[in-house]
Amino acid sequence: IIFSIFTAFIASGFIDQKIKARKGLNKIKEKNHIVICGWNGSTNKILKFIHDNAMHSYSTIALINELDEERFAGVQNSYPELDLKYIKGDFTSQEIQTKANIKDAKQIILMYDESKPNSPPSDERTIIAAHNIIYSKVKGKISLQLKDEKYLPNIRRDKIHNVVIFDDVGGNLLANSTINPSIPDFIQEILKFKDGKGFNETDIPNDLIGKTFGELSTFLKEKKSLIVLGIVSMQAEFSIEKILSEDSSDIDSFIKAQFEKSNKKFAKEESKNYIKIKPEDDYEIQPNDRAIVL
Repeated sequence: IIFSIFTAFIASGFIDQKIKARKGLNKIKEKNHIVICGWNGSTNKILKFIHDNAMHSYSTIALINELDEERFAGVQNSYPELDLKYIKGDFTSQEIQTKANIKDAKQIILMYDESKPNSPPSDERTIIAAHNIIYSKVKGKISLQLKDEKYLPNIRRDKIHNVVIFDDVGGNLLANSTINPSIPDFIQEILKFKDGKGFNETDIPNDLIGKTFGELSTFLKEKKSLIVLGIVSMQAEFSIEKILSEDSSDIDSFIKAQFEKSNKKFAKEESKNYIKIKPEDDYEIQPNDRAIVL
C-alpha cells in the first residue's frame, strides 16, 4: 500500500509538471538558451531552419507568446527533435520575461507578434519589450523584427544586434525578379543553408588585421574554401567627442569641465553595422571587421 501511494505521488508530480509545461506555466531553468518572443509565420521558419540544419543540439528554445495550448502542441509535434519550452503570456511583461530566464539567454529574438487574441499586432509592443529586456541587462544578443521601418529611430541600436523589417527581404526579392528572374530562387536556396552551404558571418584571424581585402579573400578561399562576399564593420555613429573640435581648444576643455561638474556622463557612442559588399582589393581590414562568406 505504501509503495502504491509513493508511486502514485511521483506519477502525479510528473503529470502535474507535464500539464503546466503544456499550458506554459513553468519557469525556464536552462541557461544559454534561445528565447523567441511573439509568433508569426516567420517564427515557424526559424524553427524549421534550426530543425532542418541539425541545430537541435544547440540549446533549449523558449517560446513566449499567447497561442492556445493546442496550437503549441502542434508546433511541438512538428519539431520533435527540438527542445521546445513554452511560456504563455505577454512578452512585454517583465514577469513573463523572468519566467523565461531571459537574463541568461544566449539569444533573444523579438517577433512581430500575431498571437495575442483580440488585439492587432503592433511594432510598439515589440519596442516596449525590447527596452524592458535591455534594462534587464541581459547577456545575450537581441534581434528584432518590425513591420514598419518608421519605428527604427525608436530603437536603441547600440543594444540591438540585428533589426529586420517584416517581409522586407521578400519584397526586395520580388522586385529583383523583374530584372533577374533566377536571383530570387538562388537566394532562397542559399538561405536554406543545405549541407552547410550558404551565407555565414565569420571572425577574421588576428594576423590578417591590417592586411588587404584581397589577401583576406585569398586566405579564406585557399584555407577554408570560403568565398568572401563582403565585410560587416561595427562603427560608432555618434559621440560627444565628435562634436568637439580635434585641437582640444579652451572651449572644449570648458565644455568637458561643465559636464564633470554637473556629474553627467558623456553620451555613449551608438554602434551600427556597416555593410561593404565586395570592397576594393586594397581595402584595409580593421579590428572591428567581420567577413560575410559563402
